[in-house]
Amino acid sequence: MNLLANQYARHGLTVLALVGVQALTAAVAATPSTIDFQMKSTGSSSYTTDVVITNNSSSSMSSWTVVFKLGTTIKSFYSSNMTGSDPYTFTNGSSNGSIAVGKTASFGFTANGTFDSSKLGSCTINGAACTILVAGKAVGGSSSSSSVASSSSSSKSSSSSSSVASSSSSSSKSSSSSSSSSKSSSSASSSGLNPNVPPGKNFNLSGFSLQLPTGSSGNPDIETGAQLAAGFTDSPYFYTDTSDGAMVMGDAKNGWATSGSLHSRTELRETNIWPTSGTNILTGTVAVTKVPDHTTIAQIFQGTGPSKPLCELQVTSSGVVQLLLESTNQGGSSSLPQIASVSLGTKFAYSLQLSGTTITVKVGSATKTFTMDSSFDGESFYFKAGDYDQTASNTGGDMSVGTIVKYYALSIAH
Repeated sequence: MNLLANQYARHGLTVLALVGVQALTAAVAATPSTIDFQMKSTGSSSYTTDVVITNNSSSSMSSWTVVFKLGTTIKSFYSSNMTGSDPYTFTNGSSNGSIAVGKTASFGFTANGTFDSSKLGSCTINGAACTILVAGKAVGGSSSSSSVASSSSSSKSSSSSSSVASSSSSSSKSSSSSSSSSKSSSSASSSGLNPNVPPGKNFNLSGFSLQLPTGSSGNPDIETGAQLAAGFTDSPYFYTDTSDGAMVMGDAKNGWATSGSLHSRTELRETNIWPTSGTNILTGTVAVTKVPDHTTIAQIFQGTGPSKPLCELQVTSSGVVQLLLESTNQGGSSSLPQIASVSLGTKFAYSLQLSGTTITVKVGSATKTFTMDSSFDGESFYFKAGDYDQTASNTGGDMSVGTIVKYYALSIAH
């Protein structure tokens, strides 16, 4: 990530879109603003996609109007208002209109048919021409921006360089940044992720902290969003898969945890807390490749009140995707409805949404809704995403990896 984009990424976001750096770190003054189509789900007759706007102009946007041709009929939309019919005109919703320079906002829609990027065109943002991306790559196959590769060291460190170097993930903790970058579409995987850079160079992690299973009793290691954005890695717990660019999170069998937790984890925690008003959505594309029994890949957690989850999205060793839903804000009693089934190691998309008192869970084409217990009323919350193995202990000792979760896409919208 170049230095200017790094500075932008370290400020808070109203809408966080954690996607490939090709869409998030374009040179602000030199390139047009972009819209990036990021598929949430696809079927034989329809698909759902997020659209991430990146403001590459020279001034902040207090509101936005996005126009583009799609080549098919839109059935429904969210986090926005829509008029017209191919070209479609989208305007911001009530909470995502402001976009600072270098920052992002997102909306989305469900359309008929199958997605065809060749039919996209005629894009403008607030009347100015924009660049259309699909999973971080410009339509037509060209890369929209440069990417940064970084080499790792044998210990935690921070360094800068005027040139670009690349290597695969190391077995030690490292943090690096670069003041220059080079275009490299050949090193990007089919998912739009670069397998030769740390997770913080493929995903915008500035709005998260990372808890690791390393550290000491009651005091696990925690990395800040700035450290993640700078290129932190800690294999085998947090690194980039060199075969496909996925962000890999591995949990130790017997690691360290905070005093209030029974299990160690490798987990991202949103640093912003929010009320239940409006729509709050966590979306991801993941593959659980190793799990002894069941692990939590996403949570809605109380930001005020008791330090307990509202719900946890879990994947079992038999491929069941289930929701642990707390009966009260004190914890200790919960239900465990099944949402869907996936084969171990299979990539799938999910979303976890809280709007008012309604919890909506989507896994692939399956959608289920639940009502939040009244004991949670008036509280604020935040999202978590990662690998929280429910069989891992918290006493240290066996630091070998027992569970592995791979993230291919991750985004938050409020």
